[in-house]
Amino acid sequence: MSILPALGFLAAAAGFATLSMRVYRTFFSPAGLFGLVWMTTIGLYSLGIVEYVEVRLETWLMIGASIAAFLAGCLAVHVLRPPKPQEHHTVDLDLDPRALAKFIVVSGALGLVGFAIYLSIIQRHIGLDTFRTNPHLVRDLQATPEFRSEFAVPRFLNYLNIATVALGVYWLASFRAHYQTWRRVIKAATITAFATTLFAIDRTFPIAALSCGYFVYEATVDPRKTTITSGLFRITTFVAVLVVVFMAIASFSGKTVEQNRSAFARFTPGEEYASFAYPYMYVTGNIPAFQEFVRHTDGGVTHGKFVFLPLVKFLGIFDRNVVVPEEVGKFYLIPFEFNTTTWLNIFWSDFGFAGLVVLPMMVGALSTWLHLRLRASRSLANVFVNALGLYVILNSVFVNKIVSSPTWMFAIIAIVVPRFLRTSRPQAAAGVTA
Repeated sequence: MSILPALGFLAAAAGFATLSMRVYRTFFSPAGLFGLVWMTTIGLYSLGIVEYVEVRLETWLMIGASIAAFLAGCLAVHVLRPPKPQEHHTVDLDLDPRALAKFIVVSGALGLVGFAIYLSIIQRHIGLDTFRTNPHLVRDLQATPEFRSEFAVPRFLNYLNIATVALGVYWLASFRAHYQTWRRVIKAATITAFATTLFAIDRTFPIAALSCGYFVYEATVDPRKTTITSGLFRITTFVAVLVVVFMAIASFSGKTVEQNRSAFARFTPGEEYASFAYPYMYVTGNIPAFQEFVRHTDGGVTHGKFVFLPLVKFLGIFDRNVVVPEEVGKFYLIPFEFNTTTWLNIFWSDFGFAGLVVLPMMVGALSTWLHLRLRASRSLANVFVNALGLYVILNSVFVNKIVSSPTWMFAIIAIVVPRFLRTSRPQAAAGVTA
């Protein structure tokens, strides 16, 4: 067990968070969150409490170059457009609260339609009782071509449950003192939408809802009133809830280390620490898995199709000659089977070494620019798109959410929908603050 290197990386993670708080008055700037998640992941990996395949120097250089490139992109935008003293508004003053509330209700209703279709497909194939008797079978069904084909269109309705949670959090955090009737309705819609994500037997659904909702909430908090103590309390609570939900779904669906003996055999601390094995492997296993991905995949083999995967899928509907890359990752031996390989797998697959540097730098620059826009104007569009950016960064040590269809869908919602929710009397919302 390598304590000193691990402590060094964990100290670096704390340093990124502290610097972010001092510069931006939040732990959740793009550079702060990116440094926090990557330094924490590498620090935990450095503990060496799981016997992975050896990670070679070449892999570490790839990872290090991508981290440096992302931070360079953040720094470039920060230097070219320094943060200005911000005027904090907890609401978008041009936004009609009632119109947004109605949209949330419609979004929630459509999400429930998608959820109902999801349940009906499961009932038709294996029966709803399978959720109770063999939830792992439900997960297996969702990976079959038959299920994907039947749920191809309705799944976009189901995605609206995640959007409803994020929009509901924004409404509830922004309009606290008024619209009490609507407030009860939005609370019910938000809770119901989140509850549906728990039935996906897929960790990504409730984690996406929690993460986007939390990042939206953070954007509504007045940074002038945020202290390191209050910020730490919020982030600690957020992480604790994520871990509890993650472990609960893993246990329910049969995806724990205790149920995967080949993986648990590589966990050196022993049986008494078994509850920590699965989250530890889920976070740290991506590093050796990325190495194995690179070893088995030629750089640039997908020619940019992965980065624009939702668009490629759409074109594939009309042109059968369009080859759509397989979105679900292959399993690699690290030495046990593992299939999440960080967000770098897409960049490598599409553009090789250049992709590992250029694309993280572009994401760092764009996410920082979006964050600075948020500081200047906390409009619904800015809050929602910034939350999506942070969600991508949070997941960068696991998978690449840039290529995810829901990410594109939510970005379109964030940009387009607020244009139709404007009020002709902005002064009516001016007095509605947190």
